[in-house]
Amino acid sequence: MSLYQLESDWQNQHGQELQLQELQGKVQLVAMIYTHCSYACPRIIADLKRIEMGLEQYKREDIGIVLVTMDPARDTPERLLQFAKSNNLDPTRWTLLTSEQDNIRELAALLNMKYKTELDGEISHSNIITVLSETGEIIHQAEGLGVEPDETVNAIKGLLHKI
Repeated sequence: MSLYQLESDWQNQHGQELQLQELQGKVQLVAMIYTHCSYACPRIIADLKRIEMGLEQYKREDIGIVLVTMDPARDTPERLLQFAKSNNLDPTRWTLLTSEQDNIRELAALLNMKYKTELDGEISHSNIITVLSETGEIIHQAEGLGVEPDETVNAIKGLLHKI
């Protein structure tokens, strides 16, 4: 099943409205984070950057990286843009998304991503990086923090050779 069949509305870090199907046509790395996270989410960003470094020989337009917030109340498009800039995320490759909580939960369920907001506002969550084919199908998932990127990089390379 393609995640691009979801008809939910999203906003990127520039405040532009979009639907997930607009991401099709390139291999996408997808991870769920929230910008106020001080431990796991910075590690997920670092892991994604390591994967990105392993793909330097490929064209920028062939691979996208999508971060989806689990905290839409605090992670406004403005906050996501500030976060992208402070983490030096290349805007030609990285897309940060927010939406209504129901849309986020639906996508999380399809990604097998579990999260829960604690009483103190922190969010307990699984740590998963997902590789989507250019048609939005889940091809590979890496679970955990600091996972060696080789398997994920190889899954992406395999997809890029088919395109």
